[in-house]
Amino acid sequence: MEYVIGPWGVAESRYSLENPNLPLNSPAVWDEVFGTQWETGTGEKVSHARAMNYAAVHQAVQIISGDVAKLPLYLYKQSEAGIREAQETDWLTLLLSESPMPDTNAFCFWRDTMTQALIWGNAFIYVQRDAMGEPVELLPLLPDRTAMKRYDSGLWCITEADGKIEPIRAEDVLHIRGLTLDRINGIDWTQGAREAIALGLAQQGFASRFFKHGGRQGGILEIPANVSKLARDALEEGFRKSYEGTDNPFRTVILRDNAKFHAAQTSPADSQLVEATEQQVKQIARFFNLRPSKLGVSDSATSYNSKTEDNQDYLDTTLSHWTTQIGQECTLKLISAPRRRRLWIEHDTSNLLRMSPTAQAEYLQKMVSATLLSPNEARRVINMPPRDGGDVYGNPATSSPAVAPQQPTQDMPQTDAKHADTARVVFALGAAARHKAKNQSSFRVWLAGDMANLRLMAHENGVDSPWIDGPLAEFRAALDASKPENLSETVAKICLKYEKECLK
Repeated sequence: MEYVIGPWGVAESRYSLENPNLPLNSPAVWDEVFGTQWETGTGEKVSHARAMNYAAVHQAVQIISGDVAKLPLYLYKQSEAGIREAQETDWLTLLLSESPMPDTNAFCFWRDTMTQALIWGNAFIYVQRDAMGEPVELLPLLPDRTAMKRYDSGLWCITEADGKIEPIRAEDVLHIRGLTLDRINGIDWTQGAREAIALGLAQQGFASRFFKHGGRQGGILEIPANVSKLARDALEEGFRKSYEGTDNPFRTVILRDNAKFHAAQTSPADSQLVEATEQQVKQIARFFNLRPSKLGVSDSATSYNSKTEDNQDYLDTTLSHWTTQIGQECTLKLISAPRRRRLWIEHDTSNLLRMSPTAQAEYLQKMVSATLLSPNEARRVINMPPRDGGDVYGNPATSSPAVAPQQPTQDMPQTDAKHADTARVVFALGAAARHKAKNQSSFRVWLAGDMANLRLMAHENGVDSPWIDGPLAEFRAALDASKPENLSETVAKICLKYEKECLK
């Protein structure tokens, strides 16, 4: 027996090898020892490791954890002009995006972290600091041997390592968790979804056993009563050898001594195994807040015209729940309070939302024409070297280039600068409208909720209200008059009209 005593006070007495998540006086600890907490209605026992044997769970975890891990995690700084600038050479950026811990690259580190968070509902990372309190390494803790606990002295992380209970201050632990009921620890996802997982495993097992027997149904072998035991045993053995197994799917079986075989009446087709399997995959997708199409099951509910729009929806509905939490947790625990006024940590999602080459070229052309980007800035986006004279802002369709509206000179009329600001706002409005118009309900919510923000953006940029009120009025009319399938096209025409008008 070991008493856990420290600056947090006397926590409780426990055996050193005990799981901090389960006190010894809890009945759940015996469920853990004997595996009874894993029992389900199907008879399948579902542990965290066995859950990964279900293909749908394995794929969902692999997709989400891998996609989060692929996104670079940067330290950002707000410039004097209010622009977000990635600090790519800062030590924190290098720590988070190159090698958070010795002998481990960033991708594997964050993929493993997300795997634990998705399966266990919690992932814990110890922040090792130098003498100045700056983070130097990130060390993962075992989720089944770690828990956050609140005492009179505050929130502590209690973990078991090498047979000893170790307390760690909460501010030195990055805690990535799923949904919670106590505001401290995440819910064990595998436990919550064990019935759904068990049903999927049962379906997999049924299919395996079906093909193990050569795709044949079971049945009843009827042998007359007057047949001797020796003859019955020989008949039964011969029937099994000839009828069962993957090597005998098309063999003809001849029965003697008036024996009869009655095949089972229910087949995999009758039980709709394929349909049931797909429904179960969809159920798992719901648990992960993932579209079924990501798991190989058709889903006609949502469709997008481009890969970029598809990825944007995937980021908004699935990944952002994790990327936002990771970014905020790292900002809170790795950056001191005074520095958090201008510094923060978040993922760079630009690669995930990369357009097709054609769409990107069209977009950059519009941005250059609107003098929102210089040619060299546009070339930098597609990783091309600058060219002479490419730093001048201007419309390639005109004969005389204009000076950058962001840097007006004394010779530049004020109306030109205001014209550039108008174009900036109109093009931003058009980009948002085109994206939201892909879905009628999303477009309706956007129109109803973002009016004030749009007018504020126009006001801050000195843009006349008709440039905002005009498109919004036409958007409302299009929403009421257009069929859902035609809304996107109608909105695009409205946006193009105002974009052309503001470029005159």
